[in-house]
Amino acid sequence: MKNLIAYFAKQKILVNIISIVVFVVGLYALTHIQRELFPNIAFDFIQVTTVYPGASAEEVERLVTSPIEQDLKEVDGVKKIMSISVQGQSLIYIQLDPDQTTSDEAKSDVQDVIDKMSDLPNEAEKPVVVSLESKLRPIVEVSLSGDVSESVLREKAKLVQDKLEKIRSVAKVNFNGLRDYEIRVEALPQKLKQYHVSLNDLIFALKNQNLSIPGGVIEAIGPHKKEMIVRTIGEYKSLEDIKKTVVRANELAESIRVGDVARVKRVFEKRKYYERTNGHPAIYLTVLKKEKGDAIQLVDDVKAVMEKMKPLLGDKIHVSYINDMSYFVRRRLKVLTNNLAIGLVLVVLILSLVLPSRIAFITAFGIPFSFLGTVL
Repeated sequence: MKNLIAYFAKQKILVNIISIVVFVVGLYALTHIQRELFPNIAFDFIQVTTVYPGASAEEVERLVTSPIEQDLKEVDGVKKIMSISVQGQSLIYIQLDPDQTTSDEAKSDVQDVIDKMSDLPNEAEKPVVVSLESKLRPIVEVSLSGDVSESVLREKAKLVQDKLEKIRSVAKVNFNGLRDYEIRVEALPQKLKQYHVSLNDLIFALKNQNLSIPGGVIEAIGPHKKEMIVRTIGEYKSLEDIKKTVVRANELAESIRVGDVARVKRVFEKRKYYERTNGHPAIYLTVLKKEKGDAIQLVDDVKAVMEKMKPLLGDKIHVSYINDMSYFVRRRLKVLTNNLAIGLVLVVLILSLVLPSRIAFITAFGIPFSFLGTVL
């Protein structure tokens, strides 16, 4: 160590060059480093979510959760399997053993098992497999609120989502408070009684009409062989299509249609919760950041996009920012910068009391030098 110190003490030009390089490259790295509130963490957990509309918790447990748990036992590296079955949904959490497998490998194995399953109910949606990790985290929420109709607010929120998802560091934009449209068929008891139609007749007619069924392939015989794909398309495209659906007909071609015994309308789905900002109905857009994105730069980009969109949103719709994570990142960086500056000043002042000023400044120079060297 003494020889190393003696060598650098003699090579003043080399020391100066190294110091300048560390300062220049360190400052460049400091201005381009990724700024994040918390580091990315993999939790060694995999979640399997299955939606089974209309099923009770007991049915979900028996028909969905138990079969999936049974098949997941063949996956290597599984430490524990936990499940929650509620009305209409199954949640399965798989804890992994990090010594036996990685999160990516286990997720691929679980997905293969799910894809091979064939004994789930037809009414159940396809299970979704996700790896629980912190790389996709909300960075800011954009609130759109105002005294406008829900359909107008919904239209503007969709427009904002399209613009925000074009930002390079944005992984996804999720909605809170946005309701989808649904077609509601309300049976009229007096009409059902008048036409002698049961509720099951109405349900059966709607269920069997709204279908798209493959019919195979027709091959033409001759010198110019051709193939045509046959498909029976009966999906509804408008409210009129639903109203014209035949519930029952007789031999005289007289038919009873859905519009004769029910009221058909397009409405918003049932509200599960209310979202408000400053007392006004609101829709929240939660912006998720990509793993390599910069928190501060992303929020600045989001605010710049929203500033440009204000003329399109109109005067009645107000934009607010909620749960801005970049605020905490800026505050931490400010504390770090202030502490560095205060520490540097205190070191210079204290050393100046016992050492010559030149030596005190050279010694204090080691603080920013060490900090910038660490950034590298």
